[in-house]
Amino acid sequence: MIALIRTPRAQMILVALLVGFAGSRHFQLEEVYRSDWLTQQELFTQMSERIPGLAKGTILLSNDIPVTYYSDNSLTGPLNWIYSPPGEMNVMLYFASIRVGKTLPSLDPGQPHQLYYIGPTFHGNTDNILVVNFEPPGCFRVIDPEVEVDNRLLAACGARCGLGFRSECDPVRETEPVTSSVLSRRAGAGLVLF
Repeated sequence: MIALIRTPRAQMILVALLVGFAGSRHFQLEEVYRSDWLTQQELFTQMSERIPGLAKGTILLSNDIPVTYYSDNSLTGPLNWIYSPPGEMNVMLYFASIRVGKTLPSLDPGQPHQLYYIGPTFHGNTDNILVVNFEPPGCFRVIDPEVEVDNRLLAACGARCGLGFRSECDPVRETEPVTSSVLSRRAGAGLVLF
């Protein structure tokens, strides 16, 4: 394309413009990835502070977390590095707007749910749903349907979502909290989350 331009000055201007556009695009992508990384760090830091441990088979139902290049699928991996033993998939993160009625076909009580991820398979139950909300710069919140009757996320997934808060099937464990030593040990295994 540059060879089609006859004058060297015009060639230099075209090359300079192309390099400038490429550099600008690279800078924009870097900013988006940096923003996504900071959002992801905040999500997992606040989540591990507010939810010290999760029962095996828990489904986290969330609003669409504002990240560009990540989805609930890609955030489920780090979530399991925090809350599951190595090599296991004990918890699942779903964005309610995407998964309810599709990947998670029913929110009716007592429905078994299984999802194969290349390698581990998640086994859960709709009795073990925990509804959460994270909208940065706001705080990560575990949604309590008795307190947040007007929450949009609860309305989107129906009244069934609140069953995850019943005391007989509370997915939040008080034992074996996620600590900094657990995070640093798992980070040493190859992933740095914080």
